[in-house]
Amino acid sequence: MPRQARRRIQKAKTPQQLARLMKTHGDLLAVARDGVDKDIALIAGEAKVSADQIRAAVTKAREIVDKVEKLKSRLAKLGAVLDFFAAVATGSATKIFAAAKAPKTELDKP
Repeated sequence: MPRQARRRIQKAKTPQQLARLMKTHGDLLAVARDGVDKDIALIAGEAKVSADQIRAAVTKAREIVDKVEKLKSRLAKLGAVLDFFAAVATGSATKIFAAAKAPKTELDKP
């Protein structure tokens, strides 16, 4: 039994509250069992998903991951350039020189 359910049961002040909590807990367990039965039915081959649909979904997911990786790379480059401009805005030659290395390194990446 989950910790929160145990706490609520321990805090029940009347037998009616305890009965309601136990009934709710039993109902939740029944719903969970129904879900498991449905999963087992799907595993047993009653799913209406074809291999082509799964391949298409995997391909689409890969495309999205690739786009996110490209976007992540672009944002890293933009961040490095913005950090450099922030250093330039300070007017400190030491900070500008130190910050100049990061955009070069980041922009050289593919």
